[in-house]
Amino acid sequence: STSHPNGRLRACTYSNVKIDDTKRPAQDCVVVWNTATAKRVHNFTREDCIPAWLLFDPDGDFLAIRWYDSSKKPQLLEFRDAESGDVVHTIECPIVQPARAGTAHFVPASNKVLVSDGARTLYLWDLDSQQQIAQMTDTQPIRLPNNPPLLLPEVLFSSDGRYVLADYASRHAVLWDLVTGKDLHTFVGDRGNCDLSTNFAFSPDGRRFISRMRDDNSEYPVYLWDLENDCQQVVGTDFDSRTSPVLRPNSAGWISESWGDCTLFDHDSGKQKIKFSGAPTVAGPVQYSISMDGQRAIGRTEPDKTLSLWDLKSLTPIVSFEPAIADEDLRSGTV
Repeated sequence: STSHPNGRLRACTYSNVKIDDTKRPAQDCVVVWNTATAKRVHNFTREDCIPAWLLFDPDGDFLAIRWYDSSKKPQLLEFRDAESGDVVHTIECPIVQPARAGTAHFVPASNKVLVSDGARTLYLWDLDSQQQIAQMTDTQPIRLPNNPPLLLPEVLFSSDGRYVLADYASRHAVLWDLVTGKDLHTFVGDRGNCDLSTNFAFSPDGRRFISRMRDDNSEYPVYLWDLENDCQQVVGTDFDSRTSPVLRPNSAGWISESWGDCTLFDHDSGKQKIKFSGAPTVAGPVQYSISMDGQRAIGRTEPDKTLSLWDLKSLTPIVSFEPAIADEDLRSGTV
């Protein structure tokens, strides 16, 4: 099942059910529900087909349905208007392993969709022209023989939809340029997957990319990449190998969180701006907060109880104060 971005609709697949009062036999179908009234809004079926997966696009305009028919290749990817239920686009996409139900992702800031063949190839389609734009095949060796690639690799898009990082669950991830279809860089991990949520991040403008992977020396260097110049390495910053930082792009710079500490790095140079220190032995919430506009930050920047409010443009403290709470409460709480 999948929910509409605003939560008012929910689409679910059902197997072998009667969808009306006619004499038609039970079918596999997709039902769209109104979550406020709990009433059925749409029923979708396709002769001799099973709905393999569902997905609303981020704007809530379309509901994508991949219909699986074991007797036919290629498989049908159907896009319906979320309100009317009418078919707006259809794509016949090759599925190498249909039983594994290849799936798709909508590309940000575009009218394109990235489709997997259920194996190691990604296809980029334009929904307006219903034409395939690019085909990208992973040729890296399978590093985990008993752990085949995902149905669709876990993906991470840049905000402008120009680049995508695909984690193939085989100790490697590939950074693709969706305009050229070019493989820009391959990142090799030391575990079952590369963990896109904690080891990679795009800058807000899509020009920079940050990665953190274990190297041959069992260190965890963080590298900043220039995507406008064919993914050239800009700078590397070493982190304690015992930490597991969460890298977050922010308008003020790169934010790395680990073991109660937060470090703010400059976007271009990779140099440390500010480090907000938490409890060094407590793996808990990081004690800092950055304003929505990225201009101010508050956090504990000294090894005592003092909190400071910082101007992130000038990198100067605005005010410092000692919170009226016990040390244990400060260490286990968040700012």
